[in-house]
Amino acid sequence: MSDLYVTCTFNNETQTTDTHIRASAGFGSFNWRCVYKVKLPTADTFLSFRVFDKDLLTADDYICSSTFSIAHILDEAF
Repeated sequence: MSDLYVTCTFNNETQTTDTHIRASAGFGSFNWRCVYKVKLPTADTFLSFRVFDKDLLTADDYICSSTFSIAHILDEAF
């Protein structure tokens, strides 16, 4: 079991979700939404996610990360 949380980074601003305590089999459920201000038009804009296991007595364990280019989505919105 893990105590999972996610950090989200967009345009050098990082936000952190709540922590899913005792997530079993690596499945977490989060009640947090990351909201960012966006200036359009944009070019080469990326959204990054990093997943951690929260520890009380030691440093949090890094689990995985992923980065997505969302420039095309923002262009369609513009």
